[in-house]
Amino acid sequence: MNNTELIKRIVALFPIASKDVIRVALSCVDLSAAPGRRELILRVTDGHRLITERIEHETLPELIGDKHLMFLKEDIALLKMMKGDVEVIKRADSLVFNGGSIVRAVLFSTTDYPNTEVIKPKYEDDISISFNPRYLYELMKALKCDDSKTEMVTITFSKSNSRAPIKVKGCVKAECLLMPMRGEK
Repeated sequence: MNNTELIKRIVALFPIASKDVIRVALSCVDLSAAPGRRELILRVTDGHRLITERIEHETLPELIGDKHLMFLKEDIALLKMMKGDVEVIKRADSLVFNGGSIVRAVLFSTTDYPNTEVIKPKYEDDISISFNPRYLYELMKALKCDDSKTEMVTITFSKSNSRAPIKVKGCVKAECLLMPMRGEK
C-alpha cells in the first residue's frame, strides 16, 4: 500500500472513533508498526466497536519504529484535502505528510492507546447478544476494501470463544469486533 492509499484508509476508519474529544485515545485512528515486520497496524475504537487492520507498507514501519501516531479530527480534515502522491518525512518528534499544497505534521504520541486485547469480550456461558444495527452498518462501510457490488458481512459466533469477529467480503487483513449490548434474555 502506498502513502496515498494509507491516508484514504485512515480517513475511512475515522467515523468509528469516539466523538467525545475528551477521550483522546478513543477519538482518533491509531497508527503503529508491527515489530520486526513491514506492516502497519491501524486501530480505531469508540468503546463499542473496534477495528484493527494490518497493512503492508515498505517504508513507514521503519520510520515509526516503536512509536505510534494518533490521527485526530483536525488531522483527518487536512488529510482529506491532500491530492496526488503523499510524501512522508520523519522528524525527531513527528511524521510530516506532504500532499501537494497541504502539509500536516502528526506528532508521535505520548498517550497510550487502549490495550485492544483487554477490551475484547470473553464470556464463559451462552448469552444473548444484541447489536446496534447502525454500528454494524458503519463498520461494514468503513471496512469495504474492494469495489465489489455484493455487500456481504459475516459474523461468526462460537460457544467456546464468544468473540464475534466481523469480516467484510474483500477485506482479508482487517479484524473488526462489535461490542455487544448486554440485555435481558
